[in-house]
Amino acid sequence: MATVKFLGSSDEVTTCDHCGRAELKYTIALEIDDEEVVHFGSTCASYALAGRGIKIAAGTIKRKSQDADAARRRAELEAEHAAESARWFAWLHAATGQTDVFRGIEALGGYTAAMTRYRAGR
Repeated sequence: MATVKFLGSSDEVTTCDHCGRAELKYTIALEIDDEEVVHFGSTCASYALAGRGIKIAAGTIKRKSQDADAARRRAELEAEHAAESARWFAWLHAATGQTDVFRGIEALGGYTAAMTRYRAGR
């Protein structure tokens, strides 16, 4: 069983190294076996410190590089989604003259009809 020591809390790191949950208000810094420092969310940290439900051993803690890769990919997907949404809204406005998305969709006969015309025009 690994030894877990509480080091403090930080709002600089906002992703749990154990479960991967992101955008936390703060994390708890823990030292594992007097060598590795990890940052856990409050729930994961409480279980680790109590010795319940979280097994901490070599290879079970997510590495920060994995979290960084996941965050980078999530940001890429969000950017792709935002760009596609901007294209869709611009096309909808050009096709109907409506600035309200829902009214534009309604003017084209509903979402399915509007999306079919949008995809056909791309």
